Amino acid sequence: MHLTVNTELFEIIVGVLTDVTSCDFFLWGYVKGQVYVPPLPESNPELKVRIRTYFETITADMLQTVWNELHYRVDVCRITKAAHIEHL
Repeated sequence: MHLTVNTELFEIIVGVLTDVTSCDFFLWGYVKGQVYVPPLPESNPELKVRIRTYFETITADMLQTVWNELHYRVDVCRITKAAHIEHL
């Protein structure tokens, strides 16, 4: 099976993904959701400790799941030629 590449879509995806990786999206959401919960850190050192603590809870399996999800979404975008997809 031969797939043609939509070069405009490819350029958009590459342009977006060169600076931000799927792990960036995951890490921002995960760490932010874990660190900024009451009671909030009262100092920068306390904030740093919280951030380090939650980074240590991230497993290789979690990162693999993030990568697999990104791969799936890029595939869907490629197949639909970047049409709006409600469930993504």
